[in-house]
Amino acid sequence: MGDEDFSTFLHEYIHFIQDTTTYYGLNNINYNVEYLRFANNSIVEEKNKLFKTPLYPKLDNSDKVLLNGHICKLTFGDTDAIENVASIKSYSISKNSDTHSE
Repeated sequence: MGDEDFSTFLHEYIHFIQDTTTYYGLNNINYNVEYLRFANNSIVEEKNKLFKTPLYPKLDNSDKVLLNGHICKLTFGDTDAIENVASIKSYSISKNSDTHSE
């Protein structure tokens, strides 16, 4: 393996380690697994077997996917609100959320 190939491998390996050993990586894995479970259950429950994409989490958060998505976005710093956050004590979701619209 040449130096350039090894450098690329090491760089990507570090991303893999970050994704499997940090809070942010594990939180992301958890969110994606829960979303896939939600999507699978939604598709299986449909009688028609035809569905529209993307599949949006339920607004009542009964499956916890919507809340996990908001927390994941917040903890990854994908929002300006993170600059003012010292800790998360509670979280509420409203219909005018920027995650999706139905």
